[in-house]
Amino acid sequence: MIWKKTTAAVLACLMAVGMFGCGKEEAPEVTGPSKEDKPMLEITEPTSQVVEEYTPVYAVAYGDTIYLAKVPMSAPEGEEAACEIREVSLGGRIHCGKEHEGEEKVITRVVITEEICPKSTADWFRDMTDLRSIEGLEKLRMDGVTDMSFMFSGCIRLTQLEADGWDVSKVEDMTGIFDGCDGLRTKPVWYTAPEGGLEDKLEEEDTFNGGAIH
Repeated sequence: MIWKKTTAAVLACLMAVGMFGCGKEEAPEVTGPSKEDKPMLEITEPTSQVVEEYTPVYAVAYGDTIYLAKVPMSAPEGEEAACEIREVSLGGRIHCGKEHEGEEKVITRVVITEEICPKSTADWFRDMTDLRSIEGLEKLRMDGVTDMSFMFSGCIRLTQLEADGWDVSKVEDMTGIFDGCDGLRTKPVWYTAPEGGLEDKLEEEDTFNGGAIH
């Protein structure tokens, strides 16, 4: 009799709790929010600033040489600057001529010491009548330059210019770039001289065919 009562109680318990145990019910499992329920962090990308594609270019003269670099070059031992340091990334003459203490400084050489990316090279070597060589022209990046007017004008003693590899595709003005450069054996491949004779070339506006050189 006792066995029958016990069996009945067990069956009743099982039916009541659905086979999950008798007596005190288990507390429901507490879990955190799923990945889908978590609020997404809103990431704001920083506003990109428009950066001009050119670098500062400083010119300073020591002795008979002008050095071009992103930062002013230190004086060689025993040398003093022949004239004030100039920032010429936007064009302008790189030498001081007679502006330094009233006396002319003879510059025969220009050295580009590292890769530089000016915005304009207008007038850079203009009227440097004693200039005979420019070293490091392959370090002068021209792909961002828009103005090359009168860049070599008046360089009567310059005989060689290794600039065939320059990318002049963005240049808009080459007026007078080689005026008076009678000593140059050849002009760069990207340059197209005006029609006519030598006198016409010195008087007329220079033109160019543009386009990147590869």
